[in-house]
Amino acid sequence: MDTAEEKILRRIPLEILGLALLGALIAWILTEAGFGLFVFLGGVLAALAFISLKHSITRVLGSDKKRAMRSAVLLYGLRLVLLSRYFRL
Repeated sequence: MDTAEEKILRRIPLEILGLALLGALIAWILTEAGFGLFVFLGGVLAALAFISLKHSITRVLGSDKKRAMRSAVLLYGLRLVLLSRYFRL
């Protein structure tokens, strides 16, 4: 049996894709097809990032406290390093 929260969390990536498709169609109509494609691909990446984040948080919270803390620090430390490298901070 699924709780209401699980149903909502499963629906969010689909809503992201739907909004990305709508935005891509509007961008395609107002500008050009290539821009619309990139808007949609950005939405796909956002949905994948949400799924990845949900999975990692579920995995971290499901394990023992010491291992969960080490895994969270490592995961989000790596994310911070990658973002800082991208933005050259």
